[in-house]
Amino acid sequence: MRNAGEGNKRGNFSAPRQQRGIATLLVVLMVGLAVSVTVAATIYALRGTQSQQLTTHSATAAQAAAWRGVEALRLYLLAVEKPVWPGWVGNTQKPVSGLEALGVSKAVVTAVEATGANQYRVIAEVTGQAGVGSGLTTATVEVVYDVVPGNGMPGVPPVCHSMPNAPVVFNGDVKLDGEGTQVVDDKYDYENIVVSGKLTIGAGGRGKVSGCAKGAITVTGGDIADNGHLHSESQLVIGGMSFPAGARLWAREITFNGGSGGPLARAWAGAYDTVVYANGVAVGEARVGGSLIPSTVSGGVPWTQGTVLPTALARVKVTLTQGKGTPDEVNFLLNLPALDMTKAVDAATGELRGAGAVMEQLSGPEETAFRTAVLSFRARAIHGGGFTQGSGATTDIVDAWGWSLGLGSDNRRYDRVRAAGSLAIQHRGVRIGEFAGGGEIWAQSGNDAGAGFPAVAGRTAGYRYFGGSKQLMNEAMQPTGFEVQGSQGNFSPGLPGLPYCDVRTNYIDADVYRDQSNYIFDANGGKPQLTIRNVTRADGVVIGAASGTVYPLTNPDAAQLKVLEDLFACGSWEGADKGCRAMYNNGRWNLQPQKTPPGIFWFDGPLEVRSANPIVGTLIVRGNLGLSDGGGYKLLEAPNFAGVAKVCSGAYYPTNLCASRTAFVTWEDADGVVYTGAAIGNAAVIASGGLNAQSWTSIRGSVVLGKKITVGGAKVNIEGSLSVGNNEFSQIDIGATGMKVETPQDWKNLGQLPVCSKGSQSLPTTPGTAAVQWSRYL
Repeated sequence: MRNAGEGNKRGNFSAPRQQRGIATLLVVLMVGLAVSVTVAATIYALRGTQSQQLTTHSATAAQAAAWRGVEALRLYLLAVEKPVWPGWVGNTQKPVSGLEALGVSKAVVTAVEATGANQYRVIAEVTGQAGVGSGLTTATVEVVYDVVPGNGMPGVPPVCHSMPNAPVVFNGDVKLDGEGTQVVDDKYDYENIVVSGKLTIGAGGRGKVSGCAKGAITVTGGDIADNGHLHSESQLVIGGMSFPAGARLWAREITFNGGSGGPLARAWAGAYDTVVYANGVAVGEARVGGSLIPSTVSGGVPWTQGTVLPTALARVKVTLTQGKGTPDEVNFLLNLPALDMTKAVDAATGELRGAGAVMEQLSGPEETAFRTAVLSFRARAIHGGGFTQGSGATTDIVDAWGWSLGLGSDNRRYDRVRAAGSLAIQHRGVRIGEFAGGGEIWAQSGNDAGAGFPAVAGRTAGYRYFGGSKQLMNEAMQPTGFEVQGSQGNFSPGLPGLPYCDVRTNYIDADVYRDQSNYIFDANGGKPQLTIRNVTRADGVVIGAASGTVYPLTNPDAAQLKVLEDLFACGSWEGADKGCRAMYNNGRWNLQPQKTPPGIFWFDGPLEVRSANPIVGTLIVRGNLGLSDGGGYKLLEAPNFAGVAKVCSGAYYPTNLCASRTAFVTWEDADGVVYTGAAIGNAAVIASGGLNAQSWTSIRGSVVLGKKITVGGAKVNIEGSLSVGNNEFSQIDIGATGMKVETPQDWKNLGQLPVCSKGSQSLPTTPGTAAVQWSRYL
């Protein structure tokens, strides 16, 4: 999942101008603490001894919220490194945003004072609130922190609101056979389907998809979304496909056994297998696109070894060789497209500077020296680059690029062909507008008389051949239309590199969301119960306190039964198959409600939902979720997708989602961007297990699954995003009538999900301390 913003760009609490790098990032984060950063950190810290002592001072929910904000600030101050602090001294009245999800309505740092060598006093005021309307209460705490900063490389705190890497993320091998599988993502410039394993699009697949896979992509039918793409870090094999104009293909190797339509905008294959140097020392390896610097090349034509002048076409994964193949293996991702390569790369030496600004560590122990090094890439071999177009592939290509290209389809047009290794053309009807070759070219249809040659214009570093027996063309032989200059020294068109498919997922633990839920279904001593939290009746009566109000499902008293009847219309209490007593059976939950209240629902075990009535809410399940065919129009709407009227204006409403009866809560990320609706309200399903959706006409809201998805019956429509296999690699087969995933119009707001990044630990050479020295209620 993509993490949300990494810094507050408004400039409050800025360090001195000479401070750079990660230290500066921490500075600008000061007044833009991401709501989820503080939530995750504070929940963890409140389990500690000090925070437990602090919370004993809170007598109301508002006071408890204020103390949560106090602890969130303490944790942040502890993470800030030593060089940052002098730039803060003297700053006053700086607001701190992003704490709303903790119940903090206002937080202001009123003073930062130096109290000694490497010692500082921070004074702040934090206001907590609870309730709404006439039941709103507030509490303000003035607090003084004593801070002794540590020194070293600070870490990156976890962020618990994030955008998905793509509208559809599959961690597994995927087979799409459904006749109507579609991912509609015309408005956003990133992958709309990503696959961590192999992707197979079967003959029955007549839907539209676009995206990437780390494994091989095999296509025997279907087509690509308009102006879409298929990228693979492995092989891409097309057995049959209808290409729209502008489609783009990119892989390690590409084989066309079929396919028609187009013309394709591009078909690229191959990269240089390189040794990575940091400050002149060999430290790792990577597969890189670009061209070889002539003065550095060793060996003959075609060139395979030399220093690469990298391009910004693809992100590059770098593996440091120390620890390779062990749990200590370190991997970095260089986002080269985010750099101005004309300034970052020395054209004479290939040295890359400033990569640390676009560098992300993917795995392994924290490695800091690599981030600031001058990098260079020395090619030692070719990785992939095979490109074969068979006779059955009747597709024109605007830009074909690879190592070894074989064009076997007649009467095809190629505006531009780049072959760093070799080019073989089988038929005379082929037309190439611009050709650049790093090796030989072979016109197989040509003859001694100079007839039968394809129409090609360009030059190549190697020799020219013709005829079935591969005869060498002499320089005097110049067939009509075959205008290729051979034996051009010091020349190679280079290679495109390897596309990086970002399929990173976050582990789904349903327990993380329990405290954010309004209706918690679990068992106590084998007896089912419902705990209601943060729910208020329209007349202001609280039926679920913030700490939780328990309603037994087997033996409620009269008042409890009245609430349960109002919420779920349980029907006849005795023996009704749709009654509340029938919700639980031997560790499994069954929901067949005549109605449901809006809110966040949490279940401590597998759940089966069979309902013909719409459900407005988020279903969070510890285990598998089944959405069964119960007849009628089957609709599940996430709260933010359903809208304020359905969530906040009814007989009962969730106060953690609603700021009032007519408005959702809002929150602000570290960049100062304000979002409407709590992030959890964008999800329709969060399950640590899988999902079996049978004929559910519409799921409005994102779906996040720990395991696989199965669909059947009528087409399943999801408005939002779909993430499958977060907890394990799965075998995923989308059959029957397929499914449709469509991103909503307000995607930048509704796309935010309550999924946490892992962050990274700080690496202090000397540890710091941050402690509350004094506090009082104002």
